[in-house]
Amino acid sequence: MKRFGGSYLDWMQGATNEHSVRYVNEEQHSRRPNMSLPQRGLAAFRLQLRRSSLTYQKICSLLAPCPASCAGSAQPKIPLFLRSSVRKGQLLIPSVLIVPTLLIFIYLLFETTKISREKIRHQFAIDSAAFIQMTDYSNFFNRTAYVNGTFPYRIFKQEFECPPEGMLQRADSTGEECIYDIFYKAGAFPKYVGDVARHAETPLDEEKQWQIEFCGSSESCWQDADRAYMNQNLSENPGLIKGPSVKPNSSICYDSSHYAEDMSAGLTLVTCDEAAKVMLFREQAFGYAQFYVQVYKLLGSVEQSQMTVFERLIENFNFFRKSYYLNTGECKESPSTCGDEGVREFKNNRPKRDVDMHFHTIDKVTIRYKKWKPGLPPTYTLPVAVYNESLMGGPLFQLATVKNSVLKQAGKGYNVYQGWTVPSNYFSVDFHQQGVNCQQTSNKPCVHVLVAAQCPRLGIDNNCVWPYPTPKYQTRIYP
Repeated sequence: MKRFGGSYLDWMQGATNEHSVRYVNEEQHSRRPNMSLPQRGLAAFRLQLRRSSLTYQKICSLLAPCPASCAGSAQPKIPLFLRSSVRKGQLLIPSVLIVPTLLIFIYLLFETTKISREKIRHQFAIDSAAFIQMTDYSNFFNRTAYVNGTFPYRIFKQEFECPPEGMLQRADSTGEECIYDIFYKAGAFPKYVGDVARHAETPLDEEKQWQIEFCGSSESCWQDADRAYMNQNLSENPGLIKGPSVKPNSSICYDSSHYAEDMSAGLTLVTCDEAAKVMLFREQAFGYAQFYVQVYKLLGSVEQSQMTVFERLIENFNFFRKSYYLNTGECKESPSTCGDEGVREFKNNRPKRDVDMHFHTIDKVTIRYKKWKPGLPPTYTLPVAVYNESLMGGPLFQLATVKNSVLKQAGKGYNVYQGWTVPSNYFSVDFHQQGVNCQQTSNKPCVHVLVAAQCPRLGIDNNCVWPYPTPKYQTRIYP
C-alpha cells in the first residue's frame, strides 16, 4: 500500500516521529529552571495540548475516510482486522449492562406467570364448583315447576280430553259434556290458559312464562270460591287446602246426607249439582276418581324424592367440594373440609323442608254419580264415592312451593369466596402481607364468583315454581 510515494507504515512512522519530537521539545521547554511561574503554566498548557493533538492524530489516522478536522488532506483506509476489533468493543460495553437487566426481566416474567397460573387455576376451580352446586338448585326448582303445572296439565289432557275420552250425555238431552272440562271446573288440576278444547296440549317451549293455573271465577268454575285462591302464592300458607264451601243449587242436593258429605270433602271432582246434569254412573266415576288419585300420588312421590335428593346434595355440598378438589389438587389430607370457605354462602342460604319448602295436600277426594232406582217412572240417587286418607295412603299431594325469600336470594346470587395460598417466588415477595387479602377468607388472597339461579320472572320475585310454573331456571355466574 503506497501513500505519497511511500508505504503506509512509513507514513505512520513519520507522523509518529514528528509528533514525538514536538512532544519531547515541549516537555523539555516546560522544565527549564529559569522560567517564571506564568511561563511554566503556559508551557504546561501547551504540552497538554500537544499530548491531546498527538492522541487525536493517531485516532484520526485509523479512521477511513478521514474527517475534515483531521490533519492532512487525505487519510488511509482502515484494515479489515482493525474494523472488527472496533465493532466488538462497541457491542461488549453495552452488553455488560443489558444482559443482567434482561435476565432479571426474564425471572420476573417467569415468577409472574407462575403466580398468575396458580390464581387462574383456583379461579377456574371455584367457578366450576359454584356452577355445579348451584345447578342442583336450578334443577330442583325446575322439577318442582314441572310437577306443579306441566305434568298434571299434559297427563289429564291426554287422558280425559274428548277425544280420546268419550263425551257424557246430559240428563236433559240438551247436549254433551267432557269429563276433562268437568274436572277442570271442579278445580281438580291446572291447565294452560291458552289451551284449545278438543285439541292436543299446547306446546309451551317458546312461551316466556307458562300461564298454567287452576280454574278461576271467570271460567264459571264449580267451586271458584275455594280453588281459585290456589293460583296465588301459597308458600306462606303450607298444609291442607280448604274444602268447598259453596252450597249446592239442585233441590236433590239439599238432602242432608248429600250435602254433609260434600261439605267435608277436601276436593269434590263431580259435585252433586254436576252429577244431576250428566249421565255419569258408578263404574266410570270410580275409574275417573281412581286415576286422579293415582296420578297425584305419583306426582307427590316424585316431588318427595326430588326434595329428598336435593336435601342430600346440599347437606354437605359434596359436589362443590369434589369439583374444587379435582381442579386444584388441594385438601388431600382432609377432603371432607375442602372448600369450606366457598360453601359458607351456600350454608347460610340453605332452604329447609317445612320452613322454606312446603307440600300442599288435601285429605279427601269425593265424586258424585247417578244410580238408577227400579220402578216407573225411573228415578235416581246421587251416591258419593269417598277416597279418604286411609284409602289414599295419607294426604294427597297437590302442590309444592318454595318461599319467595329463598327464590329472590337465589336470583340475586350467592357471593362465593375461596382463599388460596400464593406460591413462593425468586424475589421473596410475601403476597400475604401486601394488602391483597380478603376479609371473607381470614385475610388470605382469595378468588370470588357470584353464582345465581334465575328464571324469566327475575325482575319480579324470581318465582317460577308457583304460580305460573315455568321450568326455565338457569344457572349463571358473574365475576
